[in-house]
Amino acid sequence: DGMDLLPGGTADDVALVSIGIDIGSSGTQVAFARLTLERGDGGEDVARLVTRRRETLYRSPIYLTPFLDGDRIDDAALGTLIDHAFAGAELSPDAIDCGVVILTGAARERANAAAIGARLAETCGDIVSASAGHHMEARLAAFGSGAAARSAEFGQRFLNIDIGGATTKLAVCEAGDVIATAALAIGGRLVATAKDDRIVRLDAWGREHAARTGFAWELGGPAPWAERQAVARGMADLLVAAITGK
Repeated sequence: DGMDLLPGGTADDVALVSIGIDIGSSGTQVAFARLTLERGDGGEDVARLVTRRRETLYRSPIYLTPFLDGDRIDDAALGTLIDHAFAGAELSPDAIDCGVVILTGAARERANAAAIGARLAETCGDIVSASAGHHMEARLAAFGSGAAARSAEFGQRFLNIDIGGATTKLAVCEAGDVIATAALAIGGRLVATAKDDRIVRLDAWGREHAARTGFAWELGGPAPWAERQAVARGMADLLVAAITGK
């Protein structure tokens, strides 16, 4: 069901429309693709569909992941962003055959994250809801950035650094694979402020980084630009120290 024969293809060739929804600590993005599949050549692979071609149909802008005050994702605002992506792609949920929604970073730790993932999986076709832990995120970033492939191409060891909204992931790549990963509580949205410098979202680690720098940040209180710069420099110093061991 949901599989279309390819023009000029054989009965074993199928085309699927897939969706990928990445809900992260800082950003949310939606992408649509058409997958061209064909049967295996023979033997044990004859009953197995393999991807022959992947065509990107639409990639949405990177939206700021919407959060409510407290420990929840704004599911109504998130739904609006996803509706905009469907409109931009000129597709409807009924057109989706498969896909995945992945919650990462601070987004996956919110109280309603699992419910949101399950709801999207129900309404956007036959897709899977997944929550990626820090080490899986590090691996995904290393392969997605091309660092793993370059380690094989150049025969060198590469370090991929993925600075996200709530965490920074490190992945050591060698011979085309990821051989070690690590994660640190350093990110760009551990604190979020309004135009008047009032704190509207504060992660526990954001409060901790502020305290290390000498500031007592609290939700609803002020976080002037100069203080935020100082906290950011402190996080940068910690990241450099973790990488260099100095």
